[in-house]
Amino acid sequence: NMPHKKQEEDLHTAAKDLLTLLSFDSSNKDAMQLLNTIRAQHAFEAKTNVSNSPMAKTLREVEKKDDKLQHNLKVLMGLLANDTISASMEMGRLGGVDLLLAIATSDDGGAVSDDKLKIRKLALQCLSCAGSHPPFCRSFMKHPEVQNKLSDHVVQACADADDQ
Repeated sequence: NMPHKKQEEDLHTAAKDLLTLLSFDSSNKDAMQLLNTIRAQHAFEAKTNVSNSPMAKTLREVEKKDDKLQHNLKVLMGLLANDTISASMEMGRLGGVDLLLAIATSDDGGAVSDDKLKIRKLALQCLSCAGSHPPFCRSFMKHPEVQNKLSDHVVQACADADDQ
């Protein structure tokens, strides 16, 4: 992670130096070409390096489904609540819908502990928060299997509530 940061800083410094050089000698074709290369590299890095975003890191942690799952779902909820528009779209692009649906609808059989119930609710809350952004729903919640899983889950939850 750190070498990437250093490389990014070096590219930024080089670009500043080239801009300074070009301010004195605007006809320097080599400097202009190098600056354009740096800009293209930066644009490429920005597009492909979403794996280091807070959302990507949090989804990777949620995917582990370890003893920190409840905490990681709360972090995910915080990211979504803080910036619903961009966070929900990024979560959708990174496959968060299927992951959260799997957690929300998981059934190990037998009684469900309070912690597992909290985890399921948090996963549904994350989906609900992201779902408050209509483009997210149109892009990532439109598939019939997603709709079927959600409706089946709601029906099952209502049946479970009636049994208690």
